[in-house]
Amino acid sequence: MSFRSQQLYKKMAKKVGDSVSPEAMESVKKCLPDNKLVMGRAKRGIYAGRHIQFGNKVSEDGGNKQVA
Repeated sequence: MSFRSQQLYKKMAKKVGDSVSPEAMESVKKCLPDNKLVMGRAKRGIYAGRHIQFGNKVSEDGGNKQVA
């Protein structure tokens, strides 16, 4: 389970508490996204919230486009 899905699972488990059976929580766990970690710059909106994993070809200000 990725970090994001762990956070979602904890949040939902805290809200529903013991009112849901363990089998139901297991099915919820299977439905959660299993994405990789999101870079901090994506969280701040510089990359429009995209799930960027690695790479050094994209500048932070978006200025790496060729202008003719």
